[in-house]
Amino acid sequence: GNSHNLYDTEIVSSGLWDGNWLNWLSMRRVDILRKVLMGGLATARSGGGNQINYGETPAQSYRTFVKRFDSTIGSAVSPYDGDFYYGMKGGYIYVDNDSDPFTSAIDTFTIRIQKHVQYEPEDFHSYESGDNLAGVLQKVGSKARWGNEWFNDGIGKGESGGFIASTIGTNMVTLITDLQNTGCDTWTPLAEAYYVAMQYFKQEDVESGLDYPNNVVPNANVGQDPYWNNEYIHCADSFVILLTDGASTKDSKIPAYLRDYDSDGSDNTSCDESTNTNCDYPSGGTDYLDDIALYARTTDLRSDLDGDQNLILYTIYAFGNDPDAENLLRDAAKNGGFEDRNGNKLPDLQVEWDKDSDGDPDTFFKAYDGYELERELLKAINDILTRAAAGTAVSVLATTGEGEGNLVQAYFQPSVTVGVDEVNWVGYLQSLWVDSHGNLREDTVQDQALNVTEDKVVTFFLDPATGETKIKRFDVSVTIPYPDVGNDSYEELALEDISPVWEAGSLLAQRSASDRKIFTYIDKDKDGQVDDSTYGTFDDSDEVVRFHINSASAIKPYLGVKDDTTWSYLGTAHDVRASNIINYIRGNDISGLRPRTINGNAWKLGDIVYSTPVSTSKPVENFHLIYGDVSYEAFYHANKNRETVVYVGANDGMLHAFTSWQYDSTNESYVKPSGTTEEIGDELWAFIPQSLLPHLKWLPSPDYTHVDYVDLKPKVFDAKIDHDNDSNTPKEWRTLLLTGLNMGGKYIWAEGDFDDGSGTLVAETRHFYPSYVCMDVTDPRNPRLLWERSYTDLEMTTSFPAAVKVKDKWFAVFGSGPTDYDGTSTKAGHIFVVDLETGEPYKNGVNDWLFETNEAAAFMNSPVSLDKSLNFSVDAIYFGETYLSGSWKGKLYKVSVPWVDTNGDFDGTDVNNYVDNPTDGTNPWILSTLFNATRPITAPVALSVDYFDNAWIYVGSGRYLNTDDKTNTDTQYKFGIKDPFYNKDHTPSGLYGTVYYHNYNSSLELQISDLFEPDPYVVILGGGDVYESGTRIGDFNTLMSLARQENGWIRTLEEPGERILAKAAVLGGIVLTPSFVPNDDVCGFGGESYIYAQYYETGTAYYKPVFLKRGTKTVNIDGEDRTQVLDKILLGEGMASAVGLHAGAGVTKAFIQQSTGTVLSEELDPAFKIKSGLRSWIQR
Repeated sequence: GNSHNLYDTEIVSSGLWDGNWLNWLSMRRVDILRKVLMGGLATARSGGGNQINYGETPAQSYRTFVKRFDSTIGSAVSPYDGDFYYGMKGGYIYVDNDSDPFTSAIDTFTIRIQKHVQYEPEDFHSYESGDNLAGVLQKVGSKARWGNEWFNDGIGKGESGGFIASTIGTNMVTLITDLQNTGCDTWTPLAEAYYVAMQYFKQEDVESGLDYPNNVVPNANVGQDPYWNNEYIHCADSFVILLTDGASTKDSKIPAYLRDYDSDGSDNTSCDESTNTNCDYPSGGTDYLDDIALYARTTDLRSDLDGDQNLILYTIYAFGNDPDAENLLRDAAKNGGFEDRNGNKLPDLQVEWDKDSDGDPDTFFKAYDGYELERELLKAINDILTRAAAGTAVSVLATTGEGEGNLVQAYFQPSVTVGVDEVNWVGYLQSLWVDSHGNLREDTVQDQALNVTEDKVVTFFLDPATGETKIKRFDVSVTIPYPDVGNDSYEELALEDISPVWEAGSLLAQRSASDRKIFTYIDKDKDGQVDDSTYGTFDDSDEVVRFHINSASAIKPYLGVKDDTTWSYLGTAHDVRASNIINYIRGNDISGLRPRTINGNAWKLGDIVYSTPVSTSKPVENFHLIYGDVSYEAFYHANKNRETVVYVGANDGMLHAFTSWQYDSTNESYVKPSGTTEEIGDELWAFIPQSLLPHLKWLPSPDYTHVDYVDLKPKVFDAKIDHDNDSNTPKEWRTLLLTGLNMGGKYIWAEGDFDDGSGTLVAETRHFYPSYVCMDVTDPRNPRLLWERSYTDLEMTTSFPAAVKVKDKWFAVFGSGPTDYDGTSTKAGHIFVVDLETGEPYKNGVNDWLFETNEAAAFMNSPVSLDKSLNFSVDAIYFGETYLSGSWKGKLYKVSVPWVDTNGDFDGTDVNNYVDNPTDGTNPWILSTLFNATRPITAPVALSVDYFDNAWIYVGSGRYLNTDDKTNTDTQYKFGIKDPFYNKDHTPSGLYGTVYYHNYNSSLELQISDLFEPDPYVVILGGGDVYESGTRIGDFNTLMSLARQENGWIRTLEEPGERILAKAAVLGGIVLTPSFVPNDDVCGFGGESYIYAQYYETGTAYYKPVFLKRGTKTVNIDGEDRTQVLDKILLGEGMASAVGLHAGAGVTKAFIQQSTGTVLSEELDPAFKIKSGLRSWIQR
């Protein structure tokens, strides 16, 4: 209807009330508090989205409130025009013309406010049975377990402190009922109430003789224990939010040992609150709150539980203007909320209690009105909830001959909260220095140069008290450039508080979305070939196009959001939805879609889970040194000063490329490449595979949980190919990137009007499957897509591909993955061999795969190739397989590349005799079963060659792909297998045999019974004595002789449920393999990891320690203490990644990143020298 300004006479005659004025009149501080906490005092929250707020009924306090308002000197705000008194009592408004409106009121009104979700949706939240009035508590909901405490309301016997109205874990309905129906009173014994809270968490009674009520601490049964939730959760962080509008009053009844516990000299320890004498503040107020806060923060309150349990205090000063009260709450927050970096249990460093340097303790908040209170309370709660971190494997890039370089670490946080902003699935990518001694260092002075006298050494550790991944930072100096990290003092700080060389996530957040270079592939004509006549990666023409609004019409049908109803959250029209997806993925936050804004910037880098970052600069293969390839040498020298780029996939839909500038080895620094503008760590470009385009719509959804996208490690390598499809020019060396999606890109379809490549729009449904992507990154700033292909029966692209050269041809080889996210399969295993230049498969009949295994319900792991003859042509490719047949089992498969000459004998010296056509009609490539493992094999294999020219394959068994896997306790194994094709003495008798040796026509499937069992053997330090089940059998040479008679070895994993999930690393005769043992301990970070260091021929420990710092233990043999060499040590909490190796100035280190984000390092002493001599094999 029409609107107009109301005059006073209209307001009075119509009986109108001004809403703002009514709020001022009727709302007390407790009403504002209730609205903020739970949506106000309301009728039953039955889910209808239509409820009533009302005033207190019955009266909850002996206090009444009277306000006088004279409308004759201002505008009319009620039907009462003139000078009137308004009293509030028991949920009613009393109106009279004298100062006692309650005795003979002119009128009485009930305080009731109708609320409806349709008109005030921000006041409602969907919980319990539907839309209900809600505040902060309901909106946070089950993210935390709540309890509440009130101040006691009197003085004297039985009136000290507070009372626990609801214990931790009370259901939300009961908690809300208590909070909205319990009245507030005058006295605010802050210290006494916090003492009661502390005793509750301690589950101990208060000290006697202090006038507290009987049984004030609920501890009669285990259900009242705050650390009990169907079991004891010792790792749970505990917090108290103290929300008050008043100063300390009637607040002296605490134990003597807590008075002035912080020794600040501010406490009058002889306060008598009953007479208000010798107290710090009026009405018996004291300064004891900050003392209890320090005690509760720094003391283990529960010696009966594992780890340390203490309290973190958050204080919120609401509506007040008392400087003493505010200062006390500040001091309490400082003492009760600080993070102790120097280990002295005092907040004596400002960074410990004021990380943002704003002068306020990090856990202190204040508010002067209801809106501020809601915002500050949410900040406090969100800060409490921010407690998570996880990581992937580390990537080590060597930058000098002595091994100095940098370590690139990816990690993610499921949730990050800054203030009231909460963002989910946040990715980080940071670079740290690795010095010549294998120490990790931050870039302390932020000059992108390694200086061992300035850049501090850092180590990672998991804080057992909080479960957080933290950093120990060690000072360095001119006199002590290499600190003793085992004994020297250190500063303790959070993972995000170090100073890396660069961190890509924060840099990308600051970057304008419009400045990003993002491209994608759209196969318009569906021919599987990249048609891009201009080779313009970042233009809007052909099939390789910018992922940009300018290309929206071409990209739109691939996004799969045609249906107006299903995808309405993205916009009302198809064009709008497509534009919103493109803008959102580029990094623009859009109203109504999932927010990603922190500190005013949209966080653009998604979580990086399994896609280990890969750093490249100069060509990496060294073919000129290994094979004497002159053409590669020219390629190497032309690109040896190439910019360092880090490639990594993320679950934001993209493969990313970040610059790490150029490395100046003379000055041990990174310098900006000439003519470039990007800062170190900036994103150069990103690519979205076509198969993921229809999946992008999940990312902006307000209900997004988590989806895998580009989640496989990129493979970067050099190959000599026809990269420009010009048969008239010779093949050239190029640096290529090849990657899959892991569990990303599952089958999906998209409906729309597609350009068929000729400009004609065709209304059709297209189908998309998991794919592999290959691109040319020789010029890392100008990548060129060579192909993106999917293949029949490929399923998930979990197999890390191998790049294989046979004669002058290059191939990509990979295996089929699971058919579903839970790691199950409905198909046989398949092996694919494709042309590296085009992605075209070598087919088995009409099938895209070359080989099919004999097992149903199977999938393959990642292949590894072997150039056994060291002639620059691959001899064999090895795969592991997992299949379901009653239970999970596994096998090792081998693809042989035949070598054929006129004599029919294998020689391997003449590369021209290899068969470079996998489907050759006479001598095709051959698939054979190498080993029946009887257990699933999901980890990739590793290779080596021994003194007798045997080819060894190392792999472990185990799965960890679904919930059932977690609880599986089948015994798993670690295997070392000799390939019978290269094993002259494949029988226990040690006799030479030609049945399998160098015979392509006859293969042997090894069984567990063919292997040496090293489990009973103990290796003793010193003379190398070896004992079997307590009996000496000889020395280490004796052990090797026994092992060499068999076709390999099998080591039983000792722990129940222990399994191998990561690829082994072979270094100097030692096989380094991480293992993982899951558990169901909610405090256990999923389980714990070990690392094995086994001599490669025996599967046992070597005769001297490989782990330099903890590689032995004392054992008693025949009554004598002996020193046993260990081949297995505990890494700690979390699942370990594959091992990264660093060989520096006299020091060899293994780097392992745990799933907690912790990066561990172990000093190694391998069996053989690793820095000289020609390698006899190459693994790619």
